[in-house]
Amino acid sequence: NKSVVDIEYHKFYESSSETVLFNPYLIKQFKSRWYAIGIKVKNNEIRTYALDRIMKVDVKKKKYVASKEINLVSYFKNAFGIIAPNDEKPEKVIFTLNKEQANYITTFPLHDTQKINKSNDSHVTFEINVFITYDLVMEFLSYGDEVLVESPKSLIKELKKMYSNSLAKYKF
Repeated sequence: NKSVVDIEYHKFYESSSETVLFNPYLIKQFKSRWYAIGIKVKNNEIRTYALDRIMKVDVKKKKYVASKEINLVSYFKNAFGIIAPNDEKPEKVIFTLNKEQANYITTFPLHDTQKINKSNDSHVTFEINVFITYDLVMEFLSYGDEVLVESPKSLIKELKKMYSNSLAKYKF
């Protein structure tokens, strides 16, 4: 109804909640969680709030006029998950999976831009054009040693750092 709402939002990593005046535009699902996406009135910036962390909603009588300059479909076009960086450009990500794991990715693509670059009897190489975000890094980490990210170097560097940090925790 384009109603302005006051939401009480509690981030997992904060000890207390905050109240935010918010213009909700749409609802988006990612990894079995639902998110409200819209404009935080205070700074007029696009924000994402997980529905399970909204403690209270106060629907105001005031209505907002949806900005014609904001197209959230195109805003999330190159996003994997719910994060779409404002100032970054999407990058070509090339990764290889073993044939068995590739079957899962082929039938349930990671992203709309996904395509197969090459395939042989044991491996399939994919390409996607996305923002390099925490959600994407976590997705690749979830494949363990069944994935090899070939580019971009920034993503490889981040994955190596995460793997190293993990290995350092297992001192015998």
